[in-house]
Amino acid sequence: MSKNIFLVQYQDQNYFDDTSETIDEVYLNEEVYEKLKDYIKTREILESKNSTNKTLINYIECDDISNIVENILIPTWIREIEPAWIREIEKADTEEKADTEIIAANIEQVMLSSGNISNILDLLNLKRNNYNNDSSVLVMVG
Repeated sequence: MSKNIFLVQYQDQNYFDDTSETIDEVYLNEEVYEKLKDYIKTREILESKNSTNKTLINYIECDDISNIVENILIPTWIREIEPAWIREIEKADTEEKADTEIIAANIEQVMLSSGNISNILDLLNLKRNNYNNDSSVLVMVG
């Protein structure tokens, strides 16, 4: 079953399911999801303001984002980009007059094209940078 990580905004801190709006959404591969499990918390929220029906949501506390980035995402990201990065460095070493600007641009492109991890980092940075003190915005997993 595929999972996603979402940045979701509610109208207020009551977290009624029908008031949620998805700000961003990224696919979460199974390997990363398994590593995130220890950080995922569960909470019951009402389906709507006038309802007694509840639904469960899985979310990540804002305080855990730095640990997730440092201990899970960055090491995984480095493993993903390391082979291409090494190829670029070796290529630079074999060329007599390697253009350092071109090599740097190629390495930057490798880092940016690392796909899923880079997208997850972007979503978490969006929460940290734009909604850090906004408790109506949650990082959800589902």
